[in-house]
Amino acid sequence: MATLPLRRALPLILAALLPATAFAQSADPGRAKANLAKFQEKAKENPESAQAWFDVAIAAKRAGATATEKDALRKTFQLDPNASRAFNNMGVLYMREKNYRKALIAFDEAVKIDPKYEQAWVNRGNALRGQGRHDEAIDSYRTALNLDTRMIGGWYGLAGAYATKGDLQKAHTCYLKVVKLQDQHAPAWRALGYTYRAKGDDANSQKALDRAKALNPDLGYPVD
Repeated sequence: MATLPLRRALPLILAALLPATAFAQSADPGRAKANLAKFQEKAKENPESAQAWFDVAIAAKRAGATATEKDALRKTFQLDPNASRAFNNMGVLYMREKNYRKALIAFDEAVKIDPKYEQAWVNRGNALRGQGRHDEAIDSYRTALNLDTRMIGGWYGLAGAYATKGDLQKAHTCYLKVVKLQDQHAPAWRALGYTYRAKGDDANSQKALDRAKALNPDLGYPVD
């Protein structure tokens, strides 16, 4: 197969990307709601405890109660201004709303409090990409990877940033790193299918796409 031109390859690669901020809710909604009620009761008994309100936020996340989670996170960092995880989780909520400006403010606060908070650096990169600030996003992902070279989200985000900038060779290298660290990462295999195709490597392109489809046939596979 001939090399796929960048103008045709790039939309395919970008269409293969998935948001990095997804959070799996509890498979048992009834139990999740019961747990949330339990933690809310504990927080009422200890209203000045930042940890109690953070526990409510986590339980609310698992129950899919977004408004309750936001309220509990606000109470957490009002009581404890150094609650880096609370700021990070608030940023994730803003990311789901595509409010990248507020998300970035929250992630900036998280890494200011804890400069070694790898996941917050990755999330910060995602927020910067959402604003089209890809060079800054690359710096943020690299900061996360300097702290932990096995951060799959860091490599995956870095790949996406390079792909968006049109640097498919660097994107390809990062996607390879993702599947080396996590062989069952279907979105990365799918993206590799298109980066291989852009390089004119038909055999490996098909292998990568077949691997992605075997892992998750429901992802969607755009064609040129």
